[in-house]
Amino acid sequence: MKKKSSVIYTFLIYTVLYIVIIAFLMHFFKDQGKSLVYNGDGWRQHIRAMEYYSRWLHDLIAGIFTNADMPGTFAFGIGYGSDIVSTLAYYGIGDPLVLPAAFIDSSKVIYLYSALIMIRPYLAGLSFVLYCFTRIHYNKKTVKGYAIPQLSVIIAATISYAFSGMVIYIGMLHPFFVIPLVVFPLILTGIERYLYDNKPSFLIFTIFLAGISNYYFFYTEAILATAYFIFRLSYFIQNYSKDEILVSSHKILFGEGSPFTFGISVFIKAIAYVICGIGMAFTILLPVAMAFTGNSRNGISYAKSLFYSGDYYKMLFGDLAAFYNNPMNDTALGLSVALIAGIIFMTTTRGHLRLKITWLLTLVLLIFPVFGKIFNGFSYPNNRWSYAIAMLAGWTLVSVFEDILQSSKKQFIIIATVTALLIVAEYKLGYLVTNDTPNKRNVVYSMVLLCICLATILVLRSKRKIAGCFTMAIAIISVIININFGYSITQGSFPQEFWDKMNPEEYVAASKNTEVSYVDNAMISDNSQNISDNSIRRYSGIGKTLSLNYNASMPYGYSSTQFAFSLANGYVSSYLNKLGIFEDQSFAYFGLDDRFIPLALANVRYDCANGYDDGQYMYVPYGFAEMTELSQDAYPPAIKIFKNVLPMSAGITYAGYITESQFEEMNLAQRQEALTQAIVLPDAEAESIINDSVTNTDITYSCQDLPYSISVSDGISLTDADGNDMSVSADVTSLTDLKIKAQSGSSITLTFDGLNGCETYLSINGFYGNHDADIVMPILFESFNGESPVTSKQLYYYTEYFSFRSDWHDYLVNFGYASSVTSIKITFQNEGSYSLDELKVVCQPADTAVANLSSHFQYQMTDTDMNLSTYSYATDTINGNIASDTDKLMLLSIPYSSGWSLILDGEPVKLYQADIMYMAAYVPAGEHTITLKYETPGLKAGMIISILCMLLWLTITIVPIATGRHPSKQTKLR
Repeated sequence: MKKKSSVIYTFLIYTVLYIVIIAFLMHFFKDQGKSLVYNGDGWRQHIRAMEYYSRWLHDLIAGIFTNADMPGTFAFGIGYGSDIVSTLAYYGIGDPLVLPAAFIDSSKVIYLYSALIMIRPYLAGLSFVLYCFTRIHYNKKTVKGYAIPQLSVIIAATISYAFSGMVIYIGMLHPFFVIPLVVFPLILTGIERYLYDNKPSFLIFTIFLAGISNYYFFYTEAILATAYFIFRLSYFIQNYSKDEILVSSHKILFGEGSPFTFGISVFIKAIAYVICGIGMAFTILLPVAMAFTGNSRNGISYAKSLFYSGDYYKMLFGDLAAFYNNPMNDTALGLSVALIAGIIFMTTTRGHLRLKITWLLTLVLLIFPVFGKIFNGFSYPNNRWSYAIAMLAGWTLVSVFEDILQSSKKQFIIIATVTALLIVAEYKLGYLVTNDTPNKRNVVYSMVLLCICLATILVLRSKRKIAGCFTMAIAIISVIININFGYSITQGSFPQEFWDKMNPEEYVAASKNTEVSYVDNAMISDNSQNISDNSIRRYSGIGKTLSLNYNASMPYGYSSTQFAFSLANGYVSSYLNKLGIFEDQSFAYFGLDDRFIPLALANVRYDCANGYDDGQYMYVPYGFAEMTELSQDAYPPAIKIFKNVLPMSAGITYAGYITESQFEEMNLAQRQEALTQAIVLPDAEAESIINDSVTNTDITYSCQDLPYSISVSDGISLTDADGNDMSVSADVTSLTDLKIKAQSGSSITLTFDGLNGCETYLSINGFYGNHDADIVMPILFESFNGESPVTSKQLYYYTEYFSFRSDWHDYLVNFGYASSVTSIKITFQNEGSYSLDELKVVCQPADTAVANLSSHFQYQMTDTDMNLSTYSYATDTINGNIASDTDKLMLLSIPYSSGWSLILDGEPVKLYQADIMYMAAYVPAGEHTITLKYETPGLKAGMIISILCMLLWLTITIVPIATGRHPSKQTKLR
């Protein structure tokens, strides 16, 4: 069959089979009444990112074709305010497949989101087919006696690849995780074209495509593609003198022709082409790289171990040829039985040395967690690179199938032995002993099917086409079995983890049916009463019984204290950490622990509380009053809104500062109170301020350490560092170097004479927990007034084995202002060993904090205009005015970024990082106009580099064609 006909037949058969299988997969969602939006990250991150991108593209088109202003790249609706490009790049906004979002209503992104979940795996299969035909094409030219693989076997491998575990599990939860399955085969195809024909254009383009689509997987693809290139180049070097055709398209850059100079020449040129491809993607990659320098996850420590846990290695056998829900370390294999058969054939046939070495290296990468750390940016071990294993398995089947048809009886015995060893391993690990879980039943079916597959292929080896068709049938059956055991309501019921089915109207209603609708009503009420202020009008959430929705405000432009995206502003998380704010993760946070001072400084105008829980009143921060004026129709009781009564502004003024070094020397409560009196500046910046009106401030403290007594329940051991029993300590203001051994449910109670008019805190410094089995150690903090409960807070302490830990160890737990607290109970909900450096009870008088803060409201930013765009509420300009009787430092409640610049009366003024996460500027006495401008760091430079590299790529592509001097037509210079 001719090559063109082969490609067409393969395309048509694959397309038909894909449609049938994807329809089979989707019917489980339809029958169970589910959408394709995952309840977790799918709802709070992926579809929100796509909807926001759709809105931003609408603004961009309006800016290009109408009189509307171009949208900025900063969005206050993303947490406290975040850069759009760097924050959302991880979620596939650079993927060209998402561009149709520009031309549909944002409510209809639910359709685009769902369509891409079905389209990307299909494209992954096409990419794999292209790679296969490219390899086959060159092998026919250069490998003597090469047996061309059958189309049916290629289709079997393609179907298996398109429905591997990375697709049918992880790809459903995180749709953009399928992007590397599309792009990676294209990169390898580009490498082949460059090595054989010296045609770099396709390689450059695929590198650009990978870089622009998703920077995380671009990193993993870069590692794997580099290894692949070196491996393949070594083959060319090895055959340099044996095969003139193989190396004839490449010129030697220096010296005489030799394997060494040939290899170096090819490698050097490849580096140049790779740099060109990366440069084309710099519009995305450079802003992301600059954002990574301040990433909130930088510096987090994780456990170091030579091996994974035993459960991980056991899991690999359950994950190998079956649907596995939540595989450890994201090691999603889920290979079809046909691919497993190919791997077994490969291990038992002669030849294929490089393929065997590749599998050996792959096994090493899977076994040792250090490689998982490397592939995950040197953080926690993660094997999201397992998409490459599915591709390797697919190519293995294509490569070895023709050889197995020529196998001898001796090889039959070896194949049977290897298969028996695999089945014994599955049996010993318990997968074939019981069928009490869908995964175990899936493994049983897969092992039976594997035996049938191997036996039948060996029997039919003389009937080549029938054996190939049978292999394709086995691949289809195996994929269907895996899907059935994962998705069926009577088996794994995977679709139950997704949102209910919804149309665009229902999607909009579900998206807004959160605290956002109540904040919206509060805003409408204030506007109707002509109540205006110059604040950013952020909102937050009260207490822990109200579950705020991560990123809910994104499409509606309201700034909030909640945020959950992978790449977070490190200044924000550092601020939360240094104040001991009660959050579990450095890149996902809800609020400010109901504390008056941080809420005021953050410009929080509205606080949301659970309307069904009267106990929420005990959490309401000082200075917040319920908006009872809202009508019952506009204000259902599910959520109550409390409004900050202070006259807030986006910019307030201080007469003094302290340095970060001074700030670091304070305890948590002192740090918080210091922020009410002075602005915290980096030491170097503070030294540059020479002004009689703006000076280093002497901080005075009103917070008080309360003496307390300790009692413990059964099941707890409380000692100091010397082993002395501390469980009956009385009238102490601080205990240090405590060691705790706790059984599940045991507790420690601190009793004290509480104060009225204060926020009461439990100050914990240097807290660590450890347990051999548990990586999450929940701890409940409860406060009481006498016998009456007041408030409670829950801390989830994550050990160094938890992937998403914050690595924070200092906490200032707030128990509220509304009632005097007389005791605090700490309950350890898991057994374990704990330690802490210091334990104190602290009270912060509210009146002093209010007095300190109010002194900064006299001169503040007025006439604030955020210049928000129409659809996405993005901005790059903020205007306002300020007047002061003396020189001041103006604190801006906007997260610090080097992308911001300040123009005062038409002249640029230096912006300082202030209070760890905010910004400040020096403002002289008098009346001034203020303009804040934002530009995504690295975006402009990245765009220039991208344009230059694209022009270079076009030159590399077009000039040889136009001049008829394509490298592949030239002879190698010796």
